[in-house]
Amino acid sequence: QLLRERHPSLLAASERIKAAEHRVEEAKAGRHPDIAARLAYGFDGESDEHILEAGLSIPLTVFDRNQGNILKARFKLIVSKERARAELNRLRAELAAAYQRYMAAREQIPAFEQRIVGAAETSLAQTREGYNAGKLLFLDLLDAQRTHAQARVARLNLLRELNISWARLHAILGESLRQSNGDEIQ
Repeated sequence: QLLRERHPSLLAASERIKAAEHRVEEAKAGRHPDIAARLAYGFDGESDEHILEAGLSIPLTVFDRNQGNILKARFKLIVSKERARAELNRLRAELAAAYQRYMAAREQIPAFEQRIVGAAETSLAQTREGYNAGKLLFLDLLDAQRTHAQARVARLNLLRELNISWARLHAILGESLRQSNGDEIQ
């Protein structure tokens, strides 16, 4: 519903449909002839007479009932509606994909922080203790630091994906998403 109410391309498509509907009505009105009435008054100076002329003009549209223009306007209306429907479907697919990416990243972050980053921090702390006690080599400490750094970079990439998908959702909808309880999705 938000897409239809707020997205600029769908609002523009809606206006194009309205314009096409007006063109159909205009073409339908064009099939009725324009009736013209004339009234003229004059004075003939030679005969001292007042002259009054009246006329009525009604074009007879026996063959042309503006059917060509009506069909053309109806076709443009159908095209406008189909383009609007295609744009809506495209935006729905884009919205679904962005929401799916957002929810996947959102669900992965807590588990990733606890399991991967937490395990890497624990491993680094234990390796430091072992190195300081002289039980492990410097290469073991470097390996633990590298693993910890990779886990943190992976976490940042996951946060990046979360924020990019959130921004895409916001760009598509034009406002924040809200859960059924009214809370904003974080």
